[in-house]
Amino acid sequence: MPATSPSAIGASMQQAANLLGCYLARRDILALTQQALGQAGVAPGEGVLVVLCSAVLDTVRLAAQTWQRGLWGRILLSGGVGHSTALLRQAVASHPIYGPAAAGLPDASCTEAGIFAHLLTHCWKVPSAALLVEDRSTNCGENAAYSAQLLRSENRSPLVLMQDPTMQQRTHYSFRQFLPQARLISFAPFIPQVDTALNPLPFGQSPWSRERYLSLLMGEIPRLRDDKDGYGPKGKGFIPHVDIPQPVLQAYLLLKQELPSSGRAALG
Repeated sequence: MPATSPSAIGASMQQAANLLGCYLARRDILALTQQALGQAGVAPGEGVLVVLCSAVLDTVRLAAQTWQRGLWGRILLSGGVGHSTALLRQAVASHPIYGPAAAGLPDASCTEAGIFAHLLTHCWKVPSAALLVEDRSTNCGENAAYSAQLLRSENRSPLVLMQDPTMQQRTHYSFRQFLPQARLISFAPFIPQVDTALNPLPFGQSPWSRERYLSLLMGEIPRLRDDKDGYGPKGKGFIPHVDIPQPVLQAYLLLKQELPSSGRAALG
């Protein structure tokens, strides 16, 4: 049997990584527009945009631009000080606009939600009265739990969830766990793609290094799986049962075989 060429291996791994990235970056509607939201039964200004704060700064821009178009009644920002807070601070500090705007923030104590609130009000002129701030959570499960407490007091629905694309799928199910009756719509800020060397695209402009992205990508499927090691009912019980499509599982297993060292430790 002839050996498989390196280029063919690279192409198959690229396809697998892009399939996995597309699955994790859940989008329940085609775009954040009045038309697309209307087709999902959401009237202008009716819903709450729930932003799970991360080092992916595209979420700041999208939150601001959609607020300016009158799509949301409120914006909820969720994020305390967790394992990726330092990455957010680094991303903000290196940004040509956000860096100078955030220079006065206390680096050691400012939460992820506090940073996003500052950027939205100072750089995008979103009024502070439009923002709900949840700044206690340290992981995805707490994002959902503490946000649910605020949202119940607001008595608002539907909720449009926006998160780091690699965590969008799990975030959706985390919120489903704590708000089982809520109308949830997920919209990842973008769909990650890689080249044949598995470098995130666009090259040099992605919020992640190659190693960071592959670690995030490969860490999610074990969490979503409903087995003794996963986050579903048969494991830690953090999320409801998730039916992961078979092609996605096959893509994950291919990458796991070729990238055995990738994958995050369980951080919540």
